[in-house]
Amino acid sequence: MDGTLLLFMSICQDIKNMLSCIQYTIIIAVKLANKGMHQNKYKYNKKYVEENVYEFKI
Repeated sequence: MDGTLLLFMSICQDIKNMLSCIQYTIIIAVKLANKGMHQNKYKYNKKYVEENVYEFKI
């Protein structure tokens, strides 16, 4: 195995892990937001959900 290829593969693996991690946090955030919306339908709006989803990703 070439050293650069090995490095490239490990970087790809990291990116893949990161992407799936972000994907899961979005799913969790959306689920939590939906749960919150059902509890307080009028208190939550789209902007609130977007801000929270953004916060989850960081």
